[in-house]
Amino acid sequence: MSIETEEILIRGQNPWKINTKIKISVDGKKEERNDMEIQRYNRKKVIALLNCSIMTGIDGIYTSDTIGPSAVKKELDDADIIISAIGHESTAKIMTELLGIEVPVNRIKYEQLSGEVAIVFQLNSRPPEGKILTYKEIEKIGYTWKRIEKYNRNPFG
Repeated sequence: MSIETEEILIRGQNPWKINTKIKISVDGKKEERNDMEIQRYNRKKVIALLNCSIMTGIDGIYTSDTIGPSAVKKELDDADIIISAIGHESTAKIMTELLGIEVPVNRIKYEQLSGEVAIVFQLNSRPPEGKILTYKEIEKIGYTWKRIEKYNRNPFG
């Protein structure tokens, strides 16, 4: 038997907390469970914070809309679970200031489930390859907010 753990940051009704994902392998059979996963499948309202607009799940239909800061805050206020998938310190810092909640750096692989919403902090231009931007550089480049929602399949057949 082997056991692996992976820590991820989530925010529910309480401030950010560490959630441990446990992977157990017994006789070649793998099983994976964690509290967040159980809540997600019980259809809690999940919002993921991303710093690029990508389709993170496999099959499905996605909608993408540009939204304003007040709509972003409303989405976050209505969320049961907020998952940070923000991989850069400067992005997390500016998002924390803009949103009024702590947005931790959390370099994870996030897979969006059907019905989940991703709020994307998108820069208005692409920085040079490998460039880690400062807070001031992000402000200078500018940004927009995107709302991406995933649906299971094409509703039109």
